[in-house]
Amino acid sequence: MSYFKNLWKSIFEPGVSPTLAYSAHVACALLCLCFVGLYIGTRSYHCLVLLAISLAMWFSLIWFLMELAHSRIESDMKNGKGDGITLHGLPSKADKAKQG
Repeated sequence: MSYFKNLWKSIFEPGVSPTLAYSAHVACALLCLCFVGLYIGTRSYHCLVLLAISLAMWFSLIWFLMELAHSRIESDMKNGKGDGITLHGLPSKADKAKQG
């Protein structure tokens, strides 16, 4: 399937697909690039403020996706589907408790 078909399909499905996450990162990067270009063209501090707001939005998106990945790993491990390794490659709290 093409990228745009995957993107369109992922919009209407619950959860966050890799295609949707990638598209959100590209959109945030283009928005930041647009504000940098506007600042260079106008030398208006308003563009810097908007750039700071868009960077904060992008970092909050990254934080949300990381927390979502953590919650998926934790729920998989609670349901017995996990391999005992967390997102950072370390044993989970549940595995440490089982070991003693």
